[in-house]
Amino acid sequence: NNVTPNGLSDWYMEFEICFLLQGTNTPTAVGQFDCSGIDIDGNGHLISENATFFGLESYMLESNSLLQISNVTNPTGGIIGKKFQGPVVNFVSIDTSGTPVMVTARFKDKNQITIRAGARAHGQSTAADRLYAFWFRSFNYNSAEVNILPLKMNAFNAKLNSNKVELNWEVSEQQNISHYVVERSLDGFGFAEAGLVFANEDGLNNYKFTDLIHGKKKGMIYYRLRAVSNAGTHIFSSMRIIRMEELQTFTVSTYPNPCVNELRVSIPQKWQDHKVTYELYNLKGQLVKKVENDKASQTEVLNVASINNGMYALKITSVAGVASHHIIKSN
Repeated sequence: NNVTPNGLSDWYMEFEICFLLQGTNTPTAVGQFDCSGIDIDGNGHLISENATFFGLESYMLESNSLLQISNVTNPTGGIIGKKFQGPVVNFVSIDTSGTPVMVTARFKDKNQITIRAGARAHGQSTAADRLYAFWFRSFNYNSAEVNILPLKMNAFNAKLNSNKVELNWEVSEQQNISHYVVERSLDGFGFAEAGLVFANEDGLNNYKFTDLIHGKKKGMIYYRLRAVSNAGTHIFSSMRIIRMEELQTFTVSTYPNPCVNELRVSIPQKWQDHKVTYELYNLKGQLVKKVENDKASQTEVLNVASINNGMYALKITSVAGVASHHIIKSN
């Protein structure tokens, strides 16, 4: 109703754009193309817009851009997209001369792309209706910076083993990466360097690092990776969290797997009669189904008839812990 609630709120709509051979329904890949987000600004007070591109190869914006850039990751930690958060400053109309609030994303060999148009509010406002523009072309920037995504991170895992934390990560399409900096934090905000791992030059893209823990018995330890290119630019991975207290291991079962129309999820007795959330993510890290039960029974039946065939990650969250499973949806 054009009104944002009190406090911080964030929303978006997601669009999937497919490319077909002219006059047919046959998908076709486009070798290279640009898509520009225009007028990613704010209402001059409490609201700022954002645009997100998935699967891009590189992006271009002004050297003095007002856009803040962050990674979008999938459940395993792989970087699959870039989010461009605009300022609260209002640029009048949708104007291609407003390059400080524009970004051009480049894609290669895609037969479909996914983009999001969203906004963020820092309080109650009656200006929640926003205007968005995406143009399939590039534009002239006054002082352009081109940022090539140097790698795709397929997995990043952290495991507590006695008095040490074992970190493992796997990347693909590694381009011009010099080294990886392992960063550690005790509060999730202030990070310090814990170690350095040089990038492989022989095509091997699996890495590991061991961090010795001394004298820390309780609380959380947060880890992230900073991948540094030969040019000195960098991107961050998602965070991994180690809880120093001993955790219980929970067993969750799913059946049938593969599933066709219904998926049954059985949870531990300790979780029953409490709130449990079931979330299904596709391989792009996109949430495709979410079910919440404030008083969960032993077995929850999820209707999956409407989702596409393929592999999905099922995340089950309760007051006592989190569990995950991989499931396959088929005909």
